[in-house]
Amino acid sequence: MYTYMLHIGDSSSVSRGFTLIELLVVIAVLGILASVVMVAINPSQQLARARDSQRKQDVGVIYNAIENYSTMNGGKYPCSVDYEPDSSSFCNGPYYGTVFFSNNSYNTNFLDVISTTGLLKQVPRDPLTPDSNTNSEPFYSYIEGARVAASGVGFEVAEGSVVVSARLEDRSDGSCIKNSDGTTVYTPTTVPTTCMYVLQNGEIVSQWNP
Repeated sequence: MYTYMLHIGDSSSVSRGFTLIELLVVIAVLGILASVVMVAINPSQQLARARDSQRKQDVGVIYNAIENYSTMNGGKYPCSVDYEPDSSSFCNGPYYGTVFFSNNSYNTNFLDVISTTGLLKQVPRDPLTPDSNTNSEPFYSYIEGARVAASGVGFEVAEGSVVVSARLEDRSDGSCIKNSDGTTVYTPTTVPTTCMYVLQNGEIVSQWNP
């Protein structure tokens, strides 16, 4: 005689699916691990790109403050010479002739008028070299009465136009201003290791001599 026995499976052997919370936790952990791996692959490049993102944001903040200053002062922009002259004849007028002035963030009084008037608590400076005093390191620049030149690499006098720029560490950044051949190593150059991010009257300029 054969005896047949029915075995009831142990409840512990029944498979159980993940809950929504568990899935979210797994996804979050995987995201963190992916970020760690990316930084580990090339940490210096990733940090440089993060600083470049900050630079582009800072340039926008500076430009908006400059425009607000202009609105508050009857269309007059902040003086862009490296010092505040006693006479306003240095600023905001056609008397430049073929000369324009820039104010760079490595100057101690970089756009002081923006902070003293309360438009910004503190004017942003480069995240890598905030106290830089050399043209070869990243910095921010403000030029009143100028625009990207119609020919060659550089700027030219343009009454009523303002330029705010930053030096980016990543030359492959799509926001870098480029030569006509698409390169970002400019000739003549005072930016041997960086490219330029240029905001002219609130618009990003993507090419020299447009």
